[in-house]
Amino acid sequence: MNYFLTLLFTISPIFAKVDIYIKECNLGDINSCHRIGIYYLHKENYLQAKRYFEESCYFNNSYSCLEIGKLFQYGRGVSKDISKAKIYYEKSCNLGDSYACNLFGDILKKERKTTKIRVIIISIIVLSILIIGIFFIRKLQKKY
Repeated sequence: MNYFLTLLFTISPIFAKVDIYIKECNLGDINSCHRIGIYYLHKENYLQAKRYFEESCYFNNSYSCLEIGKLFQYGRGVSKDISKAKIYYEKSCNLGDSYACNLFGDILKKERKTTKIRVIIISIIVLSILIIGIFFIRKLQKKY
């Protein structure tokens, strides 16, 4: 919820001060970089948004790391890449963003579930091969 309130209060003044925020970002103000990222995100210019979020995330702005994670998770302006999304969510989570922690946890749960399903499928295949092998060995034993 905290993230959404922050987003709500940062969006409206952004549109009026884009040039100022770009200058401040270029001078190293990571919050301005994040605001510009939000501006481009709402303009659906995902590559520009990613550029500014990356700059801000590099200097530990948890919200920017979260936004990059979402870009990768949903494939907006970048190729969909869950492993990269997970990296950015984890960084944001480690910086204290609880929403990012939830998204990171969701990805881990899906990975565990997928791993369990793969183990079950591989086990079924191995058992099937063993049963077929035993069947053919018994058939050969009866012939000789």
